[in-house]
Amino acid sequence: MSLLRIKEIGDTLHLNVQEDREISRVGVDSRLIGIGDLYVALRGHKVDGHSFLEEAALKGAYAALVERSYEGPDFGLVLLRVESPLEALQKLAQSKLEKRRQTIIGITGSLGKTTIKEFIFHLLQPSYKVDKTPGSYNGQIGVPLTILNARPDSEVLIVEMGMSYKGEMDRLVQIAPVDVAVISRIAPVHIEHFASLEEIAQEKGKILSSSRLKKAFLHEQAWPFFEKSAREFWSLYGKEEELLEMREMEPPFIERHFLENMAAALQVARYFQQEKAVLQKAVKTLTPFTHRFEKHQLKGGALLIDDTYNNNPQALESILKSLPKPSNSGKTVALLGEMRELGDLSHEAHTHIGKVALPLVDVLVCFGPATKPLYEVFEKAGKIVYHTLDHKTALEKLRQHLGSQDVILCKGANSNRLWEVVQLLL
Repeated sequence: MSLLRIKEIGDTLHLNVQEDREISRVGVDSRLIGIGDLYVALRGHKVDGHSFLEEAALKGAYAALVERSYEGPDFGLVLLRVESPLEALQKLAQSKLEKRRQTIIGITGSLGKTTIKEFIFHLLQPSYKVDKTPGSYNGQIGVPLTILNARPDSEVLIVEMGMSYKGEMDRLVQIAPVDVAVISRIAPVHIEHFASLEEIAQEKGKILSSSRLKKAFLHEQAWPFFEKSAREFWSLYGKEEELLEMREMEPPFIERHFLENMAAALQVARYFQQEKAVLQKAVKTLTPFTHRFEKHQLKGGALLIDDTYNNNPQALESILKSLPKPSNSGKTVALLGEMRELGDLSHEAHTHIGKVALPLVDVLVCFGPATKPLYEVFEKAGKIVYHTLDHKTALEKLRQHLGSQDVILCKGANSNRLWEVVQLLL
């Protein structure tokens, strides 16, 4: 199905365009461009998308959004010249929603956004035509791409909304005014750009200002930040009695953070009047997603837990406390990557994690410069601990202590690339 036509794009952006071929997809990464796509040439801090126009053309793109000042060749592309390709991308997304309105579920918060999004998708898919943000593509670029690449006949669009700076959520809600909002736990993620946890909550809470908002679901931990402005159509999730109900539905996991995410998704699905029998069946096939508490049985018998997609103090502490106990003479081995974007709180946060991990982890490998305080907690306690800046050494130390009855946790941010170590262990 066609998403857009080149002339329609031109009309929206007030450009004089005669070409009227159908555009099949919109993309910003020339490596992923395909036949019939619109390539958006974005200028970043390190890379200029205009340098990849030829590659986009060779891969079959029909047209490209470029800066008006671009003076290079067109490589056979229809060049749509605008002041800012990013703003044009956002305007196209906004225009598409105004013309073909789906119900939009917006998800924000500091922890669990992607998992909640995937769980909601899984629970609604049996009865609705649903589209969602791919991966965690949740910012100023990812949200408009999600909208533009959604199927024209989709009924529900699940949009993950992340932010790192003040003012970003205002723009996201302007592009995609949500009908249903979910706010997960609020935590000191990206806190280097904010003065306090309250400021982070205030920015994320702007999702509640959507002109189309009909329903909102807030994690009980986030509720106090918004309690004074609470509306009658807001609901809480994540209470202990609710988590007990989640366990009774027999999902394929028992970890608290997954149960909380499931609770949010289930409340959303019930709001959409999904049938009880459908939900009961769908819950049993909910699964964590790539590099999110993925469990692997190694050939030697050890259990490897891969959680190398994201890393922050709350998530790391939660996972450490919910690790399965090793059997018999087994031990708990952990490879922990550094937690970034913590600003002045970095030393304190890594020290705290060291104290949490001390009674729970037998062998620790710390990865990255910022994990030095974590290393020092274990060193002072006389426990087996290593500090390294390279994957090869991390792998060697893990293998050195690996036993058949062990539980191994690999936890870090995607930028730590600890999933490379995981792949070599499998």
